[in-house]
Amino acid sequence: MGSGVVWIILVLMMRQLIRILR
Repeated sequence: MGSGVVWIILVLMMRQLIRILR
C-alpha cells in the first residue's frame, strides 16, 4: 500500500543523517 511512501521517508531520513554526520 505505502511502499513508495516508506521509501521516500527512508531516503529523506538518510539525507538528514548524512547532513548531520557531515
